[in-house]
Amino acid sequence: EREALRSRYGGRPSAASIRRIGVVGAGTMGVGIAGCFADAGYDVLLFDNNEAALDAVSAKLEVTYKALVKRGKLDEREMGERVARVRTT
Repeated sequence: EREALRSRYGGRPSAASIRRIGVVGAGTMGVGIAGCFADAGYDVLLFDNNEAALDAVSAKLEVTYKALVKRGKLDEREMGERVARVRTT
């Protein structure tokens, strides 16, 4: 709430104006954070210097989302959209 007031009066940008998120590190925590932002509808760019870690991001996200699909909390279309929101570099 305080942050929203500050941004209205020349401070930092409000959450409503943020559309893309950058996450540094494609380890377990970084992928989890990226997934949370993808769930919230943000486009995410995940940075890491380890190519193997970057290559595993989509697979890690799919494991998480497939569990939600299996439980009926998410459909396949939404799963695909969420995975697609996360790009790596």
